Amino acid sequence: MQFLKSLRAGASGTTFMTLYSYGYSRFRNKQFREPVLLADLIRRGSQGKSGSGTWKGWLAHYTVGAVFSLTYHQLIKPKVNLQHLNPEAKALAFGGLYGLLGVAGWKATFELHPAPPEISYKEFYAHLVLAHMVFGYFAFGMDGKNEQKKGS
Repeated sequence: MQFLKSLRAGASGTTFMTLYSYGYSRFRNKQFREPVLLADLIRRGSQGKSGSGTWKGWLAHYTVGAVFSLTYHQLIKPKVNLQHLNPEAKALAFGGLYGLLGVAGWKATFELHPAPPEISYKEFYAHLVLAHMVFGYFAFGMDGKNEQKKGS
């Protein structure tokens, strides 16, 4: 049951993070939509093989969100006493930490990829930290609010 709650939390966080990224991309008129960038990387890396990477980009994006959520809910939360922390602050902090991991992952991907996209990397990385804070709020913050209700 907890495993499914973790997956739902990851899906929720990833969905709201993606909505933020789509809005930010539109506002800045730049490409910062993670599933689209992943699909583009998959297509560029397939060396002319036919087929669309679009669904693969979305699958990869939601898979990473699930892994982040499962890591938090199954490994970190049960072993580290975080009850004394404000749920929103805790969620934003973990989201920010995951954002830094995300930056490292994307940076390595772009550096290792044979044909990375031409984007504003510094702005993309800054955006990623904020986007992951949105992820954290919706993946972990709602969890803390539910715990507070149970304790009341």
